[in-house]
Amino acid sequence: MVRTILAALAVILFSLPLAAQTGGGDTSGTEGSDGASGPSITFDFFSVRGLRIGIPFALDDAYEQEVGRPIPARLKLVLPKGDGSYRVLVDKDPGGAMVKFNFATRDLQLIDNLQIVNATIATGPIDDRLQAMARLIKDQAYPISVRGYSSPKLIGLGKYRVGDLPAVLLVATYTDPANGPMFLRIVGLPHPDKPESIVVVTNTVASKVPVKTVSELEKSLSGRALASIRFTD
Repeated sequence: MVRTILAALAVILFSLPLAAQTGGGDTSGTEGSDGASGPSITFDFFSVRGLRIGIPFALDDAYEQEVGRPIPARLKLVLPKGDGSYRVLVDKDPGGAMVKFNFATRDLQLIDNLQIVNATIATGPIDDRLQAMARLIKDQAYPISVRGYSSPKLIGLGKYRVGDLPAVLLVATYTDPANGPMFLRIVGLPHPDKPESIVVVTNTVASKVPVKTVSELEKSLSGRALASIRFTD
């Protein structure tokens, strides 16, 4: 199953026109990289327009007061409403992130998770901002996300949309010693009006979320939550 999704991702990402390279940084585990430059971000990947049925969660003034630390980008999202087959565990102090949501089975086996991290991207033309976000994701967020895990493989990095907001998406895989093969998605979402932006990281257990196509990843619990993210400031 993992081989199927890897093949689908490779066809979509690397059969499209390539242009300006992101360049620099650690390219270990990067498919199609010669170590001198990273994958292109000049093509469109696919869009997320997820369900709005669920439990609303806001990172707002009240949340900032509750956690006792700055929340530079105010936003809201909707957590998928369960049917009793899974739990949503909210970690409000995940270390380095603003919040983390763990989706787990009733006996607390991880299904997937989503965490939201601060990022600063200077204002300016959106293409410049997306290039800057791509460099941040490839050079910093990706190496940190796969550090300590085996068989990291960067499948692709491209332009993306979350609802109507332009973004950058990185897709990768790695192997977790406890959970086996994992799907990794890192989405960089520049705030439309200010430098304070976010990076969203999702990790999905392949054995718990069997998928045959790329788009099916968006039906995962973390994918549905990601699709609902909107800035509110």
